[in-house]
Amino acid sequence: MANEQRPLLQAAACAARDMAEPFCMPNPQLTAEQREALFEPLFASTKTELERLSGGDSQVLWAVRRKLTKELGYLERGSPPGTRRIKAT
Repeated sequence: MANEQRPLLQAAACAARDMAEPFCMPNPQLTAEQREALFEPLFASTKTELERLSGGDSQVLWAVRRKLTKELGYLERGSPPGTRRIKAT
């Protein structure tokens, strides 16, 4: 896809979502400095904490990671009941 078409597609997607959401967020990217200073320490501490909480139990580790993944997804796009309300309108 040509780069000049991408903003048009993004604008169209935002316009379509404006009907269901009060605003359209761009897709922000972290800079290399932000990844190094913000994300990498957060990710390392999160992995350490997940391993600590699981107590070496691989099933608990999997379940906690799965739950964290689901909850982070809800933060980004909303909860399933909220999504159903938007679809119903």
